[in-house]
Amino acid sequence: TRGGNTPARLPFSRLEADAVAAVAPEVQRLEGTAASKHRLAQLPFERVDVVHFATHAEQHAERPDLSGIL
Repeated sequence: TRGGNTPARLPFSRLEADAVAAVAPEVQRLEGTAASKHRLAQLPFERVDVVHFATHAEQHAERPDLSGIL
């Protein structure tokens, strides 16, 4: 979370990534620590049609400005 606690691994994210890769064999897959902001910024987005993220998110009903993808 944004408070510093690391969220648990998403239980089906690997299966989800496998399913995406099965229909897009040219996929470049980043998982775990390889899926960093730094690495993501290095990807050639001008040549990318689809980007898929499996993430955690937080929703704050009282303070929507605190909501977001983790």
